[in-house]
Amino acid sequence: MKRDKLIFKAIPEFPDYFACSNGKIYSAKNNQNSRNNKYKELTSFLVPGSKYLSVNLVRNKEKISFNIHKLIGWTFTGKNPFAYQFIHKRKNYLNNKPENLQYCKLEFTDENENRMKELDLKEYEAIFKKVINYNYNSKIWKNYEVLKLKEDIKLQINFLRLFLKTKNAL
Repeated sequence: MKRDKLIFKAIPEFPDYFACSNGKIYSAKNNQNSRNNKYKELTSFLVPGSKYLSVNLVRNKEKISFNIHKLIGWTFTGKNPFAYQFIHKRKNYLNNKPENLQYCKLEFTDENENRMKELDLKEYEAIFKKVINYNYNSKIWKNYEVLKLKEDIKLQINFLRLFLKTKNAL
């Protein structure tokens, strides 16, 4: 039986992480217990109520959870996982190999658009926290907390964008 050579590709926007043709996600850290000392396999997990395996990636000191099939699809097709849906062809949701995934364009509904806004908000908020040096007693943070009480994502994003642009953080 011939074994296929594994292909590792850097995940877009996450250069320290790699999607592999075996359907798993790796970090660039050395792992002495692995046959391949170049990469360390990330621990995958099932979120309660989900049928998809997920992993945690770190960017700007913030931990972000992603479904593995979306990362594999994004890396091997170049299709943005927020604009395309990746579907398991054989309905085996634990098999995240590229050949088991197909993609189709997402139709934007209010729910999809809100999910994208929530992801933008998390990224902007992480940058905002760094810029204010995690000082939760500062006046600007207090203003932001009051704004968060209104639960208007678009308003929060606009506030953060404006602040970050004035501080040349964007």
